[in-house]
Amino acid sequence: MKAAFRICHKYLGLCLGALWLLQALTGMLLVFHRELDDASLHASGRAVNFAVVDQAVARIERSAPATRVVEYFASGGVEGQTDLLVDRDGAAREVVRIDGATGDILRTSAWEEPRSQLGVFRFVLLIHKQLLAGKVGEWLIGLSGVFLIVSVALGLKLAWPPAGQWRAALWPRRAKAPVARAFAWHRALGLCLAPFALVVAITGSLMTWTSELPAALPTPAMNHAVSARDGRMISSAAAVEVARRLYPDAVVAIVSMPSARRPWYSIRLRQPGELRQIYGTTQVRVDADTGQPLAMVDALRMSISDRMFVALYPIHSGEWGGVTTRLLALVVGLWLTGTIVFGVLLWSARRARDGAKSTQRFGVSSA
Repeated sequence: MKAAFRICHKYLGLCLGALWLLQALTGMLLVFHRELDDASLHASGRAVNFAVVDQAVARIERSAPATRVVEYFASGGVEGQTDLLVDRDGAAREVVRIDGATGDILRTSAWEEPRSQLGVFRFVLLIHKQLLAGKVGEWLIGLSGVFLIVSVALGLKLAWPPAGQWRAALWPRRAKAPVARAFAWHRALGLCLAPFALVVAITGSLMTWTSELPAALPTPAMNHAVSARDGRMISSAAAVEVARRLYPDAVVAIVSMPSARRPWYSIRLRQPGELRQIYGTTQVRVDADTGQPLAMVDALRMSISDRMFVALYPIHSGEWGGVTTRLLALVVGLWLTGTIVFGVLLWSARRARDGAKSTQRFGVSSA
């Protein structure tokens, strides 16, 4: 059985190691990508003025026929920077970054297409989530995550040292033979952080299929009533104030604009104590005609199943515990990179050793 585990662990790594390495490298880049991205744009750093954002939305929608801002949200790095998702007739969706305090446009980039116009970190995110291949890429990432979970679990089983040998396993002595050296460090790295890597891999895989698991991980239900349209509509700033009155201690993160089919604003907020540190999960729907709240989801009063659902991303990214757990997520990425590198070195050294033995046998037999 142990031999079968070893073979399975080895060939999973050889077949999918390049993909796992890509996931590790892009994941590390994404741990602090919001701060890095925002710092490059030199915005004012002042708090968002939602009336100013409304004015910027109006300017963009007047700039060309059939142009509509469907949503805006905090960038998540420097305070005040705000991204507007813009749909234009016959064109791909774009992202307009503004300074939420002044309304100044800082950058315009693509949301998904064309790829040549994607921002650097948006490009990295799409590789990490879907390999730039849409839904098919998401499924490939999800399946690779399942295989990673199996491989890490098998590796942990194989590397588990007997009682009294943990210190030697975690801090191996310098070995002369390349095979022994590569094996020792591959094993030591695996033992150090494998449990954390399992958590990251499991949550990442589950996020791929959250829409496929409604019974186990349901999304928060939001019942609503639709008012009759009378041609008038309150501003997003007014809708934000309605949400703020309901949750005065919360920070506004995302504002989804009304449409003909959904005549309400959807305001997403982050309350103190939520696991999601940037965008939160608390939601308020505000009637775009009357300004009345239609429905609410309080992240601090969700059912256990809903809390499981919304906990996947903050656990996967390390966001849930602030800088400390984000650094831990970065370390897990470094760990995966290291174990893959030492695993490949181990395989290469063993191949070289076995090849040398075969050559030696051949030479002896032909003498």
